[in-house]
Amino acid sequence: MSLRVITSRLLAISPKCWMAHGQFHSRTHLGVTLIALGLSHKHIVVDPDAQLVTIHRRLAWLFRRSQTIAFDEVARIDYSCRSIPTGIGLLGVTNEFDRFRVDLELHDRTLIHLWTFYGEGSVQTGWGGVLFGDDATFDLAGDQEDASERFSRVLSVMMEKPRD
Repeated sequence: MSLRVITSRLLAISPKCWMAHGQFHSRTHLGVTLIALGLSHKHIVVDPDAQLVTIHRRLAWLFRRSQTIAFDEVARIDYSCRSIPTGIGLLGVTNEFDRFRVDLELHDRTLIHLWTFYGEGSVQTGWGGVLFGDDATFDLAGDQEDASERFSRVLSVMMEKPRD
């Protein structure tokens, strides 16, 4: 990071999320859909009234598949992070690329992948990083950590399941 981080959603790839009619919806990021020429698309609906999570997938415009998971089948919300260093200096890692993943873990230990949130990360090097030339005074970062945190928290509250 350095001394200051400037966070922007433009530096992250996250699903679009919204509430409608008491249901929580999320869909594939528009940029990803455009780059893939619409060949791949996912839409997830969490319905607390029906106690269901429905995952709609479309592949190659023609092939559609839906998967429905009852809240009772879910043991917990699995939330994980992985960082890949993209900059190394005298003081160690100075920059990174983050990946946050949100899955549903069923009672039989099966993981159902919901979303992965990608983006530019930041590492705090402080004054040492600036003085030794390892890092700039400010660093840019995506909002993938905040977005994935909010998404997993909403799921946890709506489904009344623990988040790990």
